[in-house]
Amino acid sequence: MTASSWPTPLAYVAHPLTTYGTPLEREALDLLGALLPDAVLVNPATRYRDTDHWLADWPRLVGTLSGLVVVADSDGTIGAGCLRELTDVWRLGVPVALLDARGQLRRLSGLRMVAETERTAQRLAFVTAGRHLDLAFAMTRCNPLNERNHP
Repeated sequence: MTASSWPTPLAYVAHPLTTYGTPLEREALDLLGALLPDAVLVNPATRYRDTDHWLADWPRLVGTLSGLVVVADSDGTIGAGCLRELTDVWRLGVPVALLDARGQLRRLSGLRMVAETERTAQRLAFVTAGRHLDLAFAMTRCNPLNERNHP
């Protein structure tokens, strides 16, 4: 299969439940639409009815993703759901980017756990941005229908 015959890339927008339905979510989705115009953005806030629906669908969806973008809450944290999503895409070698506070796509260079006394399922880890990442290019190199899934 040639690159030109690949289907439209799917980019999952992982963001904490605390951001669902907020201006932060809307701004991030608008910006990502402009930064990744050739990708279909998958927004868990509108895709899933509840946690059970996410748990049932996520294992099937993750294998179809070309990329994942993490959008942290305004305090720089993500929750347990985002951490699970990151773990699963990293295991599959799917490119991951962090949308930073300045609207730039960066490598996700690290996670730092929230202090145990302040940690909750919705506020589990701080994200750390690394260098700039051309996620659109990285996603073309990691299409789910390539040899990784279809020898």
